[in-house]
Amino acid sequence: MLAQKFRAVQTALTANPDGHKNWRLLSVTLDPAHDTPEALRRYAKAQQADPTHWRFATGELRAITTLALRCGVNFWDENGAIVHELRTVVVDPAGRVRRVFTDNEWTPEDLVRELRAAAP
Repeated sequence: MLAQKFRAVQTALTANPDGHKNWRLLSVTLDPAHDTPEALRRYAKAQQADPTHWRFATGELRAITTLALRCGVNFWDENGAIVHELRTVVVDPAGRVRRVFTDNEWTPEDLVRELRAAAP
């Protein structure tokens, strides 16, 4: 469901050729054991992600855990399935957190508005 929202955000922000170009979407896996770089490439292609603006990241579990906790995301393995909270964090070009959307309670229009406001 989050990927569908990100796809809608990507579509909205790329629809205006005179619009902001300085925006990025980053999806970070919480399951690096299964979400390998190749698996993420296939998933990105299936989501029609434009790599200029939307990337998918993995890494060492320790680094992912540190990032997740700093963003307020708890996650755990429940019988082989990764259960997790959601956070969508808007960061401005100076690296300041501008807005944190919790769970999945936001619309693509909400995120588009925040990304436009954060872009110079």
